[in-house]
Amino acid sequence: MEESGSIANPVSSVPLSKNQERKRRRRKYPNVFFRQELTKLFDMLDNPKTMVAAFLTFFCALRISEVCKLQWVDINLDERRLKVVDGKNHKDGFIPISPLAIPILRKWRSMNPSEKYVFPSDKYSPGFYQSNSLLKDYKKALAKAGLNVSTEKNRAGKQLHQYKFHTLRHTRCTHWGS
Repeated sequence: MEESGSIANPVSSVPLSKNQERKRRRRKYPNVFFRQELTKLFDMLDNPKTMVAAFLTFFCALRISEVCKLQWVDINLDERRLKVVDGKNHKDGFIPISPLAIPILRKWRSMNPSEKYVFPSDKYSPGFYQSNSLLKDYKKALAKAGLNVSTEKNRAGKQLHQYKFHTLRHTRCTHWGS
């Protein structure tokens, strides 16, 4: 039995509250890149810093703030691990580095031997690559690759897109065994 504006509870005839309806809504899986899309994206990244940051984000499943604030003292290339300091919810943790990323990081380090941060800032005083600068370069590459796919608008009316920087993390976690 359905009453106006609410979904009937299949177990009883009592309608669900709005809060219960919200909880019952389908949870969506995150969007991920497939090989062809990743190739297109990386082909369009023309800023070396953005390319290496996106590469490291993908291979280590990092968040944008974690990759931007990463310091060389927190990377151990011999043991193939890096330490995330003050990550989400202010947690620290160790993350394995893919063997595929080691030669790239060694080369990047040789190009930036005296830098404290893996991705130093060109302009700003905090010293590290700012998330908004990385995101701006990343979005340009998405657009050039034809991957700036619009989806719905959020409650505030802002246009949302299928792929975000965080999609690199979701992609790695989805294709971990690959």
